[in-house]
Amino acid sequence: MNIILIGARGCGKTTLARLIAAALWRKAVDMDDLVLARFGLPRVSDVWREHGESAWRAAEIEVMRDLLQGEDQVIAAGGGAPVLTEIQALLSEARQSRRAKVIYLRCDPAALRRRLEAEPGDRPSLTGLDPLAEIDDVAAARDPHYRQAADVVLDVSNLAPRDAADYLLRTCL
Repeated sequence: MNIILIGARGCGKTTLARLIAAALWRKAVDMDDLVLARFGLPRVSDVWREHGESAWRAAEIEVMRDLLQGEDQVIAAGGGAPVLTEIQALLSEARQSRRAKVIYLRCDPAALRRRLEAEPGDRPSLTGLDPLAEIDDVAAARDPHYRQAADVVLDVSNLAPRDAADYLLRTCL
């Protein structure tokens, strides 16, 4: 069974995937890294500028489809992936067939803003606003999609990564 971590950018998906994978002797996979590799460009913002968001989203669908063919992975999904209808269907089928457990790492906008200010990374705007200014609207729009896709919802707003990983390992995995 695969473990798939979903949630907003900055919620800790990649960090938690590594911690959980190490504890379970599984492979940690960052979906964004795999999508980015398909374009041969160094940064996500370069892909969005040269190919557009729609090309990125199409590649996310292909990557998720490929990942779900594997087993025993801890996958950090792209923040926007669970919003896509095709990925929602893939996740639903994988959950129903018990090939995946999906965990939504919920994080309140204030905590996301603090995290993204500390580590801005390469995050293109989703709305045309500054990435920090759009957090509230994007989080509100995506939350229902994340909840629908998830088996488990864990609020990580005030949890250190190690504490969140320990909790998931003890209670959910």
